[in-house]
Amino acid sequence: MFCCMSVARTPPSILIITDCIDALISQTQSFSTGSIRFYLILQSYNTFCHMPEESRVRAAQCCISLGLLLTVILVPSSFQYVDFTEYGLKYNTVTKVVEPKAFEATRAFGGLTAGFHIFPRPVQMVIFNGTDLKKSISLKDKIGGSFECELSLGYRLEKEHLYQIFSTYKMNYESSFLTNIRAAVRQGAQKYSMLDFVQDGRRQQVEKYLFTTVDNVLKARYTLTQNAVSPSFDNSSSYEKCPDGKSCDFKGGARLEFLKLGLVTLDKAKEGIIMSTQKNQIDTRIIAEETALQAISEDTKIAVLAQEQNLTTLKQTKQAEIIAAVTIIGQNESKIVSDTTKRVQEISALSAKNIKDFEADTSNLIEAKRRPLNLVQQTTKLKLNEILQQTEQLRAAKDQQLKTIRANAKATVDRIIGKARSIAEKTKAAAVKTSFQAFASKLQFTPSELNALHFTDLISSHSGKNMKFDIQRPTKLQLDGQQELYYDTLYDPASSRL
Repeated sequence: MFCCMSVARTPPSILIITDCIDALISQTQSFSTGSIRFYLILQSYNTFCHMPEESRVRAAQCCISLGLLLTVILVPSSFQYVDFTEYGLKYNTVTKVVEPKAFEATRAFGGLTAGFHIFPRPVQMVIFNGTDLKKSISLKDKIGGSFECELSLGYRLEKEHLYQIFSTYKMNYESSFLTNIRAAVRQGAQKYSMLDFVQDGRRQQVEKYLFTTVDNVLKARYTLTQNAVSPSFDNSSSYEKCPDGKSCDFKGGARLEFLKLGLVTLDKAKEGIIMSTQKNQIDTRIIAEETALQAISEDTKIAVLAQEQNLTTLKQTKQAEIIAAVTIIGQNESKIVSDTTKRVQEISALSAKNIKDFEADTSNLIEAKRRPLNLVQQTTKLKLNEILQQTEQLRAAKDQQLKTIRANAKATVDRIIGKARSIAEKTKAAAVKTSFQAFASKLQFTPSELNALHFTDLISSHSGKNMKFDIQRPTKLQLDGQQELYYDTLYDPASSRL
């Protein structure tokens, strides 16, 4: 601030103050740091005010440049960071006071006097196979047998207890954790035998028990100060929160994620006994399994032979039934074809007879009309024309009736054929339904079902073009005035065969 001031001369009050301070400094050496700083500022101001104008401008420029440089350097240094894989406890670097709140990934502007105590956020892996506190753990089983065991585990610090962890352990929390874990594992191993640590079935039980024991050691708890935790790690006197009015010590503050037993090192004699016992048990199980497997193999062979015999017998029976059914279907087919052909011929003959009778009646009527016409023909031509006109009308009516008779005959034949086909379709549907019901329940067809199925397939595949009527108009009159009706056979076996 003083660098930016520009005055003509020093104020008298400033000169008086500086003279007084000079006199006091010459008489005593017991000034405080603040007083000395104030004195130096006043002296600098006095010197600045006595400087020439150009020198004051340069001094002001230097002060501004120095201020900008300090701003560029100090502002970024005033930011503190906590990474995504970290927790942080904020503290003052001057007073060393730590705030209770724990931060996750963050960026804070705290100034030059702020900082973070950093703790790991991911799972911390510990493998007891190294040195010092991470060396293999020496254990004793329930009968006093000594052996060593490697152990691997993972724990995670709990964010809500980071302040208590720092207050209790500072940054050396892992050493305390590992010491307590080793003691807890030694105590838990005394509940099991040495063999339990190497057998598959019992090994999982040991891991489960040790997991619970170690988790109880690592979890956050409070113990009364006057009743500190004993070496046996009995947590019955621990609390989740410190009781009111009591002084407590904080323990733990982490959560166990997993625990796995590693390599177990036994002494040679005990290892040989264990291996021999295991070998005998395995050999006994192998013999029992081989005996059971042989018995199963024999039973399987007998069952396979019985099934083969049953399948052969069933195949022969089904083949015989199919042959019989095919024979019956062939017989029924012949009968149905014969009946159909006979019925069609009867209908055709009846139609031809009706046509002949109608034509005979028509011819007689024409002759009857012509007789009076011949009598009056010579009398008047008008009467002849009327008779001729009537004759033409009768011929038209005759032709129309012939067309009607032929259409009725054709419709009757088509109706009979359609009825036969409908009966065949119904027979086929009934046969298919019955056949599939028999197939689902007995896996076999009856002769009647196979006969009906074969006949319906034959009828459904028949195009219906092999049945024909050939009714021709007569080419001449016979002597008795009747027309002759020529027609072909109803069924032409040369064209196709049902």
